Amino acid sequence: MSGHIQMDISDSQGSKPPSPATNEAWRTYLRYIIAAQFISSLGFGFAAPFLPLFISEVGDLSNREAALWAGIIGGVSGTIMVVAGPIWGILGDWFGYKRNVLRATFGTFAVFSLTAAVQNVLHILALRGFMGAVGGIFPAIMGLSSSLVPRAQLGYVIGLLYGVVYFGNTVGPLLGGYFVNAAGYRWGFLVSGLIIGLAGLIILLGVKEAPHPKSATSRRNIVAMWTEMKGLWTIPDVRRVLFVIFLVQLANNFSIAIVPLFLNSLDADAKAPAVGIFFALLGLAITISTYGAGVLAGRLKLQVVFLLGASGAAAGALLMSFASSVPLAFGLSFVLGLGAGLLLTSSSAMIGLVLPPDRQGFAFGMVQSASALGFGIGPLLGGVFANAFGLHAPFLVQGAIFLALLPLGLIVARSRGRETGQPV
Repeated sequence: MSGHIQMDISDSQGSKPPSPATNEAWRTYLRYIIAAQFISSLGFGFAAPFLPLFISEVGDLSNREAALWAGIIGGVSGTIMVVAGPIWGILGDWFGYKRNVLRATFGTFAVFSLTAAVQNVLHILALRGFMGAVGGIFPAIMGLSSSLVPRAQLGYVIGLLYGVVYFGNTVGPLLGGYFVNAAGYRWGFLVSGLIIGLAGLIILLGVKEAPHPKSATSRRNIVAMWTEMKGLWTIPDVRRVLFVIFLVQLANNFSIAIVPLFLNSLDADAKAPAVGIFFALLGLAITISTYGAGVLAGRLKLQVVFLLGASGAAAGALLMSFASSVPLAFGLSFVLGLGAGLLLTSSSAMIGLVLPPDRQGFAFGMVQSASALGFGIGPLLGGVFANAFGLHAPFLVQGAIFLALLPLGLIVARSRGRETGQPV
């Protein structure tokens, strides 16, 4: 994702407010953004991985019943985000990206904090639906970063943000697992919300954005929004790459909702700390492989990196379906994470080749929608399969989806290379 966001910030006299990207201020702002992204990722990972166990406790459900409800709740949140993502992206293009970050962080803060007080599974469902409506923190932060940093630094910054996200997702579950084991799930969600709220305060107080004057936005309306959405969707490359991103996220999230219950089925004593270790290893592997993907991208064609990722992820998932112990599941989670990181990075690079540089907010919103659709449908289908066929079944289907990505990724990359003449 290497395009620079062109912010529409002309005033009524045609002048342009100074952008932080024109001086060294962007470096200071970037430090605050990186800190906020790490803290929000840590906060999210502090409690979110244990939601299926909390659902089981609140609803007094069996493992299979909890798996189904976890899938439904994840599906509702992701499906709502599919619609909300592009809308928030366009509003960011029109009115400012900082507002988007504040909306996402404080909205997520409210959801996690209120989760500590829920009395039944339907309360959790409603809160997660609201979280889908306020959108994701990471796409909003990517849009804000793209509007602030110089174009020459944008590729480095996006890669840095990805690394920070997965590092936070490594530390968060590890700390959260031991915390909720000692203090309980409700305290875990409350602390998680407070951590995410801190990230919002860092952006609110530490980052300044060139204003979007009223004259530049007064003509923005729902018709213009619909026109922009249709215009981007008519680009064939965009549709193809978004479909790949959807399948990548579908595969990545197919088993995520049932992992705590899966580990518990392998060992009845495997509670929150074991779940935390599993997701910490997964996040660590993704962190390593996203960095490695950047190194490999300079030496190998994009399609090769994608194929390596799909192959590795497929191997990890398929072997996980036959896992018989928690330690073996830990090792395979690392293998799965290595492949997933390569897939995430290479598919992001594909979208960076096809998106208009002056619509990055909307572009990130479209990416968020494709990702959210996979994030929503994946856990839902995974929960259904677990409920019907057992807790090992989702990993078998997950591996099959990763294998299906092999020819599809190759076709998309070759198509893009023929049309642009760029090596892929």
